Amino acid sequence: MQTSGVALTAQQPLNNIVRATLHALAAVLGGAQSLSVNAFDEGAAIPSQFAQTFVGPHAEILALESGLASVVDPLGGSWRSRA
Repeated sequence: MQTSGVALTAQQPLNNIVRATLHALAAVLGGAQSLSVNAFDEGAAIPSQFAQTFVGPHAEILALESGLASVVDPLGGSWRSRA
């Protein structure tokens, strides 16, 4: 799964951080097995080195801090932990 680059804006690139995070969350909740998140400045040009290193932890933060990756079906109401 890759987040949508179409939704990214060149005018306010830092707002794209929130957009990319929400896209990643939707992918995780949808059951994506693999995830690639667009850099926040991709709406304007090829991603900068800073943006590329900044975008890396999106998936890890969602997985570790939300706990979504450790449950069977978070949207189905099942919070039974994966064994």
